[in-house]
Amino acid sequence: MPVEEYLRKRFEREPEYRDGMLEERPLPTFIHSLLQIFFAQHLVKWTEVDTLTVVAELRVKLRSGRYVLPDICIFEGAPTDNLPDLPPLAVVEVLSPDDTHAELIAKLGEYHQWGVPNIWVVDPDSRTLQVFDGGRLQPTDAFSLAAYGIGIPQAEVFRKVNERFPKS
Repeated sequence: MPVEEYLRKRFEREPEYRDGMLEERPLPTFIHSLLQIFFAQHLVKWTEVDTLTVVAELRVKLRSGRYVLPDICIFEGAPTDNLPDLPPLAVVEVLSPDDTHAELIAKLGEYHQWGVPNIWVVDPDSRTLQVFDGGRLQPTDAFSLAAYGIGIPQAEVFRKVNERFPKS
């Protein structure tokens, strides 16, 4: 499919786009959706006092022929284009059961190559947080943007999930 058609077309569930091919995204679970909402709600308080903009599932242009929809993007300031092509300050990816490790690492590598300085991964199954350092995933007990006073501890991320879905 030509990129112009992809950008013009309306989809029931927006796919990602790679060099002429549509890529279906894994279907989110209830917990995945809860975690997306958590990050959007939790981070929005910083948008009022600083120059941050938090958005969910926004189509962004990584490069010519490559469009993706991160679960959450945090931008310094507000994008000046409806289809941003400048990297956000941070990207949050919440894993879905259908995500494969190889596909995840490839996507995170694209974010890193694009210039995203903070790449965060949330694993609902293991209830863990990881950061991508450009080569591999590293476990962490909190996500932070120190310059903005933002710190999100693992326990806080999974509090509501653990209340509704206790691990057995």
